[in-house]
Formats: sequence, C-alpha cells, structure tokens
Amino acid sequence: MTSGGSRLPIWQMLGLVLFVVMLASERTDANYLTTDFYDQSCPQALSIVQRKVDEFIEADRGLAGALLRLHFHDCFVRGCDGSVLVNSTEDSLAEKDALLNKGSLRGFEEIDAIKMELECACPGVVSCADILALVARDATAKVGGYGWPVFLGRIDGAGSVGEEVNGSLPERTDNYTTLVANFARRGLDAKDMVILSGSHTIGVAHCGAFFERLYNFEGTNKTDPSMDASLATFLKKRCPIDKPFGLMALGGTNGTFDTDYYQNLLTKRGLLESDVTLTSDPYGLEIVTKAVEDPSWFLTEFGISMIKMGFIEGTHPYGWRKHCAVIEPREK
Repeated sequence: MTSGGSRLPIWQMLGLVLFVVMLASERTDANYLTTDFYDQSCPQALSIVQRKVDEFIEADRGLAGALLRLHFHDCFVRGCDGSVLVNSTEDSLAEKDALLNKGSLRGFEEIDAIKMELECACPGVVSCADILALVARDATAKVGGYGWPVFLGRIDGAGSVGEEVNGSLPERTDNYTTLVANFARRGLDAKDMVILSGSHTIGVAHCGAFFERLYNFEGTNKTDPSMDASLATFLKKRCPIDKPFGLMALGGTNGTFDTDYYQNLLTKRGLLESDVTLTSDPYGLEIVTKAVEDPSWFLTEFGISMIKMGFIEGTHPYGWRKHCAVIEPREK
C-alpha cells in the first residue's frame, strides 16, 4: 500500500486504511480514482516510477522537494491534470512559465524520463497527472516521510493557461485567513493547509522571497521584529541587500522530511510570511505544536491530506497525453 521511506506504526496504518475506505465509499462515480487502476493495464507502473524516483533523488536529494511541489502546483491550477507540465507555445503562455512558477519549478526532465519508460512498458496507458501523484508520494518516502495509498485514473488536461496561475496558487505574502480560503475553494480545510505547508521542510526559497522581512518590513527599512535576531544576522550574510539571488532551505535537516520546519515556526525562525502566519491563529498554532510534539502523527496526517488533494478533479479533461509537455491535436 505504501512505497519506500519509513513504515507507519500499526495503529496509524489502520487509521489511514480506515480513512481510505471512508473516502472511497463517498465516491459514487464509477469512473473515479482507485488505488488499483493500473493493476491489469500496466502492473509494473508503480515499480517503474518508484525505481526512477529513487535513482533521481540518490543523484540529487534536492529533487525530492521539487518533485513534490510539482504535484501541488498542478492540483491547485485546473485540478490534478498534469497541466503544469505543458510547454508554452508561440501563441500561449503555459502554467510553468507564469510569473509565480517561472524559475521556481524543476523536475520536468525527470518526469519526461519516467513517462518515456512507462510508454515503453505500457504504451498509451499511464497519464501524466498520475505520474505526478505517484512521484510526489515516492519522493516524500525516499527522504524520510511515510508512504500513502495513491488513487489513480486521472485524466490529463486539455490546456495550460499561465494567466490562471495568479489567484490559484497560494503566495508567499498570504496571511492565515487568505490561505484557509484558498484551500477551502479546493475542498481542503484549515488542517490540510497547515499540514500540507509542512512539505516546506524539504523546500527552499530564493532570498528575494523574504527580502522585505529582512530589510524593509512593512516599509520601515528595518527587519521584521518577529524574526529571531540570530537568524536575521545569518540571513543578511547569506542574502546581502545587493545580491538577493541565493537559496535558503526552509527546513534545517538536509532535505529530510521531518518536522523541523514546524520547529522553526515555534522558535521564530520561519522565512516566508505565509509560513510564519501559521502560528498567528490559535488552531494553526495547535496543529504546528502537535506536529512538533508527535512527528509520527504529522507524517500520517500529511499522507491523508495528500490523498485529499489528489482528488481535486481536473476542470478541462483531454485524455491521455503521449508527451507530458505537449498537447497534441485531437484525432478527428
């Protein structure tokens, strides 16, 4: 049921199984997602994806966060339909090249390589959207997270519109209320928002993403007083005011999927405004604190929230795409 990474304690495994059963029972559409979707049509699909993900992350551990992020950025724009993988054309700006995404997403070549191997094994079977869902799970498990059951059978999208990214993805300056409202529009609640934000534990941010907090908080030309003073001193050395181009890890444990990100929030060492705002609300603070106190609980809850996110249905279905980066004309 799970793949790679740490194994869930038995009581948490039972809880996850119960959640999956309840979720499946709520779905009445006969064509909806199932965990065994490729068992007959491409039984080796999941093992191919896991093997390739393991290879990629062993060569570049930083890819784990990037691959997980692709699935999130895909699902929040037009639903989980693989549209984030589509290339721009002369006439159309695609999601990957929109301002909020350009230069901040990677892993496209790795997805293409996985798709190519799947096409050799099972031509015309596995959707690009499903590849993203599987890769997110396997990447997380590879660097210390728990696996979770991935529901499959997604349909690839018919388009990718860069203009739709703005207003769909959460932004680094969003406050708690804005974040909750954004997630709610996709059927996810406040708990899901705080839990899924925990993926930042294997994420990175450009210095420019927190430059205002460091040098000009609310137009004062001063550092955000809520930032830990020693962290601010360290960041100013790593991100000098005349060179806002570096990268900083959002967690401090060398790309391990753990609760270090939440610990940073409790000790005023968060980087992004959208991170530090999680503890500004009593319920958000409760979730953050519980994650730090019980890491196993967080890892299990993360899988549950990822399952829920994976059910965000695509709004412009196309079918199966042979090449994830290209939407080919439909046959007449």
